[in-house]
Amino acid sequence: MRKLSFVVFNLALALILYSCTLTDVDEPTKITGIVTNSSGNGIDNVSLQFKTTTNDWTVHTSSDGKYIINLPSGGTGFITLSKEGYTTKMITMAIVGGEHQKINVKMNTLVEDAYVKTEFSNIFVKNNAGKQFVKVQTNVKFEVECKDEWVRCSSDEASVYIEYAANLTSEPRLATITLNAEYGLKCLIYITQDAKPA
Repeated sequence: MRKLSFVVFNLALALILYSCTLTDVDEPTKITGIVTNSSGNGIDNVSLQFKTTTNDWTVHTSSDGKYIINLPSGGTGFITLSKEGYTTKMITMAIVGGEHQKINVKMNTLVEDAYVKTEFSNIFVKNNAGKQFVKVQTNVKFEVECKDEWVRCSSDEASVYIEYAANLTSEPRLATITLNAEYGLKCLIYITQDAKPA
């Protein structure tokens, strides 16, 4: 009889723990926090889009950068923070049902995060005509220019295409290609061409 009551007690305890685990996931939860800039000041009207496998909410920060997201249950969620002039940020998180979670986020402006760079900045070529291709790493728009007549350039979002004429002189020559990017960023590529053989 003692063994039977021990088994019944353990079975009841297991069922209680199991039911608590299930209800914890299904219980409502709240996420609060503040979105700040690099100076620590709250950013107003930031859009926070929160997605789970079953739901999708969007809230906006108040004038002091604070926000509240009320969720019907726990699980895995994804928050996308966006505002014009700022770099979009994504956060993946595990949400515990029935708990209040606090998540503070810092966002940088596009100017702070802007960059433009090339895979190499010095190109050395023979005296004959030819073409070169240079990869560009950037998160901003840029335009390419070269004031040297023997070089022609074009570009797309991630590359610079360089076409150069033959050097018929007895002196090597140097051209400068400039990538003029948004927010005043610049990147230079130098192309040095050999002289015509004597």
